[in-house]
Amino acid sequence: MGGPMPCFSERFDYIVSIFSEGSLRHFFDFLDADISMMAIHSAKGLEWDIVFIPGVTRFDWPGVICSRCESAGICSRSARGCRIMDAKKMPGGLIEEMGLPCVGVTRARKAVYGSASMQRRTNNGNYQVACSSCLTSLPGIEPVGWTVMDGEG
Repeated sequence: MGGPMPCFSERFDYIVSIFSEGSLRHFFDFLDADISMMAIHSAKGLEWDIVFIPGVTRFDWPGVICSRCESAGICSRSARGCRIMDAKKMPGGLIEEMGLPCVGVTRARKAVYGSASMQRRTNNGNYQVACSSCLTSLPGIEPVGWTVMDGEG
């Protein structure tokens, strides 16, 4: 990957092409052959021994569901995370939105690992404590441990 640094317009065009094509395939040349990196949408029908899912925090994964679940009384939020209280109360639209996270989790034959931030930046630029996603409270999902990293490398 040596050589001169591409100019701004070349880098910008490259980034635009990645987003406009809707895939991460451009990065495959830079990855180890034993690692596949893709969006969950692209993973349907595929399986791996281990799947790693980043951003398993409220509002990040599964996303907009969180605010609607809480206002409908389906889940409750605490300092330890968001917990589903009554999944049977979930309206059809919310159940459909859970489909994408289900695809991600069910791609693993042996284990699924997730990561979550302890802080999130709000729209006004402030930081607040981040909660784990309600998905971590579903039956059959057992956290095996938590690792706190200081962000220093």
